[in-house]
Amino acid sequence: MEALVCRKLGDPTATETGSPESPVEVSKSYPIPPLSSDTAVRVKVTATSLNYANYLQILGKYQEKPALPFIPGSDYSGIVDEIGPAVTKFRVGDRVCSFAALGSFAQFIVADQSGLFLVPERCDMVAAAALPVAFGTSHVALVHRARLTSGQVLMVLGAAGGVGLAAVQIGKICGAIVIAVARGTEKIQLLKSMGVDHVVDLGSQNVISSVKEFIKARKLKGVDVLYDPVGGKLTKESMKVLSWGAQILVIGFASGDVPVIPANIALVKNWTVHGLYWGSYRIHQPKVLEDSIRELLSWLARGLITIHISHTYSLSQANLAFGAIKDRKAIGKILEEPKEDEKGPSVQETVEKANDKLSDQHKRLSVRDLASKFDKNLAAAVNLADEAKLREVASLEGHVMLKKLRDALEYMRGRTDGQDKEDVEKAIFMVEALAVKFNSE
Repeated sequence: MEALVCRKLGDPTATETGSPESPVEVSKSYPIPPLSSDTAVRVKVTATSLNYANYLQILGKYQEKPALPFIPGSDYSGIVDEIGPAVTKFRVGDRVCSFAALGSFAQFIVADQSGLFLVPERCDMVAAAALPVAFGTSHVALVHRARLTSGQVLMVLGAAGGVGLAAVQIGKICGAIVIAVARGTEKIQLLKSMGVDHVVDLGSQNVISSVKEFIKARKLKGVDVLYDPVGGKLTKESMKVLSWGAQILVIGFASGDVPVIPANIALVKNWTVHGLYWGSYRIHQPKVLEDSIRELLSWLARGLITIHISHTYSLSQANLAFGAIKDRKAIGKILEEPKEDEKGPSVQETVEKANDKLSDQHKRLSVRDLASKFDKNLAAAVNLADEAKLREVASLEGHVMLKKLRDALEYMRGRTDGQDKEDVEKAIFMVEALAVKFNSE
């Protein structure tokens, strides 16, 4: 299988992935992981999300330091490829998502069934890959730790990053008054479009004076909850607008500078400081984490939250992907998509197979049956099918079903090139031929 392997510690952005100087390389023949227990599940990865922690791991600066060599990667989505004999929660072909300490930057990953989450039918698989770590961190921080309530003032630093955008949306769901702090016109416009109550552009505004003016205009007492994934000078400045009894959520230090929170001021103002290492919940309080992700998936299916993905890369473009994180070019999340297994069926072969069986099975032809073969393009085809609630279709519905599949293929055509694009073009032609058969029978 294809996998991104870290052979030595260093900056993956400094040179092209796979060069002698790079700490990472793409292996084209890495062993496919076997099932590790009777309750293990092997997942074929559809998409995997980049997080700042992944970058720190390769640098050797993360709190957990894996032995070399290792495959980086944490949250992902995919299709169940194989299950152990004692697996009861999943079947081959199920759509799942999860997160791992390591290993998702590959075509396949193995996890215990207890650590996987079924992706609801109306959820996009690419979005599901970006949900667990960023939204999970913000959800546990705001809902479980700070217990954010309606009417409280939430101030989010780094608000246009992965965890920041998640915190903004969760804050609005909780009914909070949300202040978002970011830098740059594009990021500010996105935050305003999300209904944020007040946005501060660090590139042109003073955060303290801007927030104080907003608080005064709205007749508020101050910031009740500070969500801080940035650290450094910005943390120190933000403490000047906190109210009595405020809560500080220490999420991370993207600035590279660990701030000092004066204990004497925390005492006088009755502040509560929460340190949040989200990954450790899997060890110490796994139910909190599991309930959190299930609620988030429910919100995603209902359209209450959206996953903003600003960049998508292949594994061979890892240097560019990590560079977007390092240089703070990301707005929301960055995704990587492993290449298709070259030995697997192409889009053309899949549709040809369905075409051969059409004469006997056209009344039962399902979008899911075809789309499940498209692997990384599953999100496009299956989501369209699920929205129409199509399962076993009658001939009258068959034409509509095929149109849905054609629309999915059109979507895929815009994401492919070279031979893959030719295969998609042929598949579109063949789907149109299937539609003609439906009309004639």
